[in-house]
Amino acid sequence: LIGRLGSWDLGLLDMQTAPLGDRDIPSENFGVVRVRRRVFNPYSYAGGMVTSRLGADGAYNVVYGLDGIFRVRGDDYMLLNWAQSFEDGKPNDAASLDPSRFRLAWERRTQEGLGLNLSLSYSGKDYDPGMGFEWREDFSRLGNRVQYGWYPAEESFLIRHYVLAEGYAYFRNEDRTLESAEIGPGWGFSAKSGWNGEFALKMYRESVREEISFFDKAFVPPGDYTFAGLKGYFQTPFGALFYTTVTFDAGSFYDGWRATIGVEPTWGISSDLNLSGYYQFNRVEFKNRGQALTAQILQARLLATLSTKFSASAFVQYDSAADAVTVNFRLRYNPREGNDLYLVINEGLNTDRAAYDPRRPPYSSRAILLKYSYTFSFD
Repeated sequence: LIGRLGSWDLGLLDMQTAPLGDRDIPSENFGVVRVRRRVFNPYSYAGGMVTSRLGADGAYNVVYGLDGIFRVRGDDYMLLNWAQSFEDGKPNDAASLDPSRFRLAWERRTQEGLGLNLSLSYSGKDYDPGMGFEWREDFSRLGNRVQYGWYPAEESFLIRHYVLAEGYAYFRNEDRTLESAEIGPGWGFSAKSGWNGEFALKMYRESVREEISFFDKAFVPPGDYTFAGLKGYFQTPFGALFYTTVTFDAGSFYDGWRATIGVEPTWGISSDLNLSGYYQFNRVEFKNRGQALTAQILQARLLATLSTKFSASAFVQYDSAADAVTVNFRLRYNPREGNDLYLVINEGLNTDRAAYDPRRPPYSSRAILLKYSYTFSFD
């Protein structure tokens, strides 16, 4: 359930799962409550959220969070986030930072002059969002970006351009040592023709304590690594019937090198039919260990408006590194504004099945879903 009641934005979700006996997974209940409202001015809000994951075996994970975005003055905003998790088998000390996660950020949201996005984050060793995930645990982080932008003179082919410096640093809370860092300068632009792009030089520092595996085909042993690269993107004009985005990232990589390039074309075949695709090529080599990995991702997406009430979309993806094909089909029926009925079909297909021991089955997953939404209006 989502909507607004007076000045409050509300969100409620509840889901019950059945037990999975062959994996010894009990029945669980998942719940979410979210509230938010404007405060101080039209550009600021404060809110809170509670999530619960309760197992039939007595296991539990409950997380509460508080957040806010506050417009201080002009283009300056302060962002605050705070969360704590409580679960069975842990100390659950509300006065400790161990089960806590917080972020403090300052943003100056402007395209001309000095722009900022600076943040400080912390995640304790016992923080565990049972209904979500964290890329890292038990860390402190500093980042993110400073830029300065200009609007050139009328005769320039540019609408705007900017220089930037961006980066971050992750520190392990246990001993305050550096875990990961990235820093580098860059330049971005938007042209009157509709072209735009951004390019940056990057320096990286990684402290690896456990071996990193890339699909069991290439490995990075523990150690400290410093490497560099060039990354960026450019886009052709969005107003055209055919436009594309190209991304790239190349340079040294731990004690080897890598190159990644992606192309995302979009074709507006007609007002009722849109076709888009994506191709990404990745090459990683560690010559001193005789290891190499080539991974490709190929996607195709079709969106068709069949009538004022019916639309359909289809999505297909092939991942060569995972030897997998993903297929998604969705049919939407919209009889009137605020009412929607969806039929969704998902298929996960395994390719190169014989290369695995034991041999993979033809399907990794299959699902058919029905979803209905109804909007209530209150005067």
